[in-house]
Amino acid sequence: MPNQQRFWRPRTHYLAFVRWYKAAENHRTRFHCKINNNDDKFCNIELWNTEFYEMGRDCIIPIHNILCRFVSGSFKVGQRNARTYMSIIPINRKYHI
Repeated sequence: MPNQQRFWRPRTHYLAFVRWYKAAENHRTRFHCKINNNDDKFCNIELWNTEFYEMGRDCIIPIHNILCRFVSGSFKVGQRNARTYMSIIPINRKYHI
């Protein structure tokens, strides 16, 4: 049992508090700016609602789970009843192969 003691030493964990935006209503709206109509992989801009999900335990994540930084802006979809979304352009995205 003395070997178990070494596994229970104190460790420091770094966490982030994240407010999650709600996704656009449908896939077509979220990837409105895609280059090819049939391929979402070539869409550098994603559209998200400007509303947040309610705060909960999912708002606290380890910092190593943060995938990328992004640049945000506003984007209107539609002509008559234009709806404003938040546009997200990821930069320095991490890829896990």
